[in-house]
Amino acid sequence: MSILSRCRAGAAFAVAFLAAGTDGAWAGPTEFLFEPNPVYAATNWEFTTDLRIRAPDRNPGAFQIVLVYEPDVLRILDVTPSPSTPFYSYFQADAASFSKGYTRIAALQTQDLSDSMDEVVLRVQWAAIGSGARTSDVSVYVEGLVDVRWRETSGAGTPLAVDVRGVDTNANTIPDAWEEGRYGAPTNAAPGSDEDGDGYTLEQEYWADTDPRDPDSLPLVGVATAGPNAAVFCEGSRLRRYHFDVQDSLVSGTWSNWFSVQPSGDGTIWLLDHDRETNRFYRLRVQLPISGAAGGGETNEHWTSDAVTDFTALQPLLYRLHPGGAYTLTALDLLSSERFEFRFNLANGSSRANTDWAGGMLWFDGTPFDASVNGIVLGLSASGTTEVKLEATDTGGRKAVVILGALSRNERNYRVPAAELLAAGGSGFDPGHIRAIAVVVDGAVAGWSRASGLVNVRTKGVPYDQKSNILLSGTAYDTNALSSFGSYYPAWVPDGGNTSEEGSNGIIVATGMPEARGFRYEYDLTADPGAFAYVAIHRGGVLLFRLPAIYTFAAKGTAGARMRVTYRDGDEHMGQVVVLLEEGFRNYSIDFSTMAPADFDRLRVKELTFVQDWTIGTPFLEDAVQIETPGLDYP
Repeated sequence: MSILSRCRAGAAFAVAFLAAGTDGAWAGPTEFLFEPNPVYAATNWEFTTDLRIRAPDRNPGAFQIVLVYEPDVLRILDVTPSPSTPFYSYFQADAASFSKGYTRIAALQTQDLSDSMDEVVLRVQWAAIGSGARTSDVSVYVEGLVDVRWRETSGAGTPLAVDVRGVDTNANTIPDAWEEGRYGAPTNAAPGSDEDGDGYTLEQEYWADTDPRDPDSLPLVGVATAGPNAAVFCEGSRLRRYHFDVQDSLVSGTWSNWFSVQPSGDGTIWLLDHDRETNRFYRLRVQLPISGAAGGGETNEHWTSDAVTDFTALQPLLYRLHPGGAYTLTALDLLSSERFEFRFNLANGSSRANTDWAGGMLWFDGTPFDASVNGIVLGLSASGTTEVKLEATDTGGRKAVVILGALSRNERNYRVPAAELLAAGGSGFDPGHIRAIAVVVDGAVAGWSRASGLVNVRTKGVPYDQKSNILLSGTAYDTNALSSFGSYYPAWVPDGGNTSEEGSNGIIVATGMPEARGFRYEYDLTADPGAFAYVAIHRGGVLLFRLPAIYTFAAKGTAGARMRVTYRDGDEHMGQVVVLLEEGFRNYSIDFSTMAPADFDRLRVKELTFVQDWTIGTPFLEDAVQIETPGLDYP
């Protein structure tokens, strides 16, 4: 899927998009222009917007547009070609999905050589169903675009589908690696089962690399005709190769291969049969990855036994890649000088489809990294995705993007040679001077099967500051082990803010517990990616207090949520930990001898703060947390 843009309702955008083809097809840019009316969603208010597709002269083709919107605010009533547009084509809008927030619009344009076909206008009729004065983002994506002259005929000897099964510990004929990508772990489901009720078995969905849990994701082959032309289309995966066969009669004759393709991305594969003169039947064959000489598993061309790259001499900085989207989070944890991991959440519990991105980046602040000899080798494992993008950026700002696939919970080394970086980045890309290396998951990678997951990266030479990257797990709840503030009785004060002056502040509502033993707070950070909320414990911001050598408090929240705890002394020396919350109360202990800077003075503490923000990657932007820490005063 190619992301073109996102816009707030009421805005307009135009984005250049080039589609590869033969004979110089799409020599000029294709412009996709979405111009919604300025709207605030009043309940049951209907309005219309136009979706414009502009193409260069003499280049009609097939395309599929996806609209993504918030189903609790907007609903589509109808999508039709505008009567003002001479549109000669097969046209289909998925009416069954109009209320789901994710609607596909497919069209086959058949008249070439016509200037009047340079712009196609689709009219979208909306209903605003949300509460008054609400707006909705509307995202526009292109999933497939093919020129009618783009056609390839495979030579003889095209292989039939090859059935290659990887490690299958539960003996249900479905490889563990594929089940991990779809379910998070091997499943004992029978290969003939049909969990989503779409008419296709688990085994058939494995063959097609479709989602066995989603009735809208299925290995369905469709044919649309318009005059002498036909379009053949199916849901495609870059982890499969597709062979389309044709013959003119099912009574006599044999199948011949008409087209073979391995998609560069996921989405619908569209093929146009522009020269069809008679009735024709189409057949699809799917080819799975072929195992290597060692056997026993689906292999990947990037797998290697080479040692991971050692960056010790360059000491790269490690950055969390901020997704910037309203529904995406990244939590980056530096585990050691040889390993880091990031947790991603591409939807954050929202029903809205999301194709934002998350990841971690190594940045070479001084001397660039030289990948011209040995390339880049990383050890990778993951859950929630079976693919990542490795993005290398040279000192000139040019980027090479390589897909690394077949990830699983079992770590493997992946090597990207210099030649592949050069091919991916173009002739101007310089693999000898790499400024940044990023590992990214986004909604477009084929292996993205769930909203959230974890990617673990092994390398060498990343500066490791243990004191600022501590994940604190809880122990058994024991009220007698909790630390008390003694005679200091500091106040607890809730507040919210934003890292940007223009951003909306985080919201927090806190209430005290009986006998000054703690507090409970509810927070909401959904307004803005820079929003944060916190409860600060201090003595008016002037007077200082003491903390024991090991400070123990109790906390609870939604399982999987995170909370940051920061501590600052009178000389502004500061430390922090990230707490992993659970459903019930757990004790958490901060040992200042190992979890704070050496110059931190626990006997002169200015402020102890419990923080919720986007940077810690908690799966919940709205939640409730309860803290038990005796000896507090009320605000």
